[in-house]
Amino acid sequence: MRYRTDTLMTMTTIRHSHDADLKFEDKTTRVWLSRLGKEDGEPYSNTIYIEHCIDGRWEISSCYDGDSV
Repeated sequence: MRYRTDTLMTMTTIRHSHDADLKFEDKTTRVWLSRLGKEDGEPYSNTIYIEHCIDGRWEISSCYDGDSV
């Protein structure tokens, strides 16, 4: 499932990193909403990162533009 930026912004933040907010987490997937924009080096103005747990480690598996979903 792909979330839109506006949907993620209404969800409770589970955890903060130095540049993103964790908005969804289960045993295998995490969804992060970046607080940075293109001017900061992100690929999109509202980048959403998807992480998957692989062999016990969380790894970014993809990112997308949360405004174009």
